[in-house]
Amino acid sequence: MNEFFRLSNELAQNPDLSLQPLADITVGSTQDTYLGELIEYREMNAVQVGKVDWSILTVGEVLESEGQKTVEVRVCSDSTQSDVIDQDTGQSILSPDRVPVISWAINAVSPAGSWIVGDLTNFVDGCRV
Repeated sequence: MNEFFRLSNELAQNPDLSLQPLADITVGSTQDTYLGELIEYREMNAVQVGKVDWSILTVGEVLESEGQKTVEVRVCSDSTQSDVIDQDTGQSILSPDRVPVISWAINAVSPAGSWIVGDLTNFVDGCRV
C-alpha cells in the first residue's frame, strides 16, 4: 500500500516519469482509474504540487480462494497539503468542494506471490493520518 501511495504522489508530481511502475502494482478498475487520471493530468499539462499524506489504519486477515490470497487494508489519506495545477497558469484544476481526508478500503491481492493493489473504495468518515 505504501508503494501505491508513494508512486501516486511521485507520478502526479513529475509528468516525465513512466507510469509503468504504477501499472505493475495495480490491477483491474484500480489500474484503469489511476493510470487514466495521471494520463488526463498529463494531457491537461497539470501537475500535483505538495504531497498527499497517508497512513495504514488496519490490515485484515489474509483470505485464500482458488489459489489467490487477498487482504483488506484500511488507509486514511489527506490531500490538504496538495493541489493539482495547470502548469501554464498555476491555477488549480481541482474542485474547491473536494474532500481532502478520505478513508480507503483496499483489497490487496497476491495472484502470483507478490502483493498488488486490487479493488478499492473510498469514503468520508473523519479518519486521521
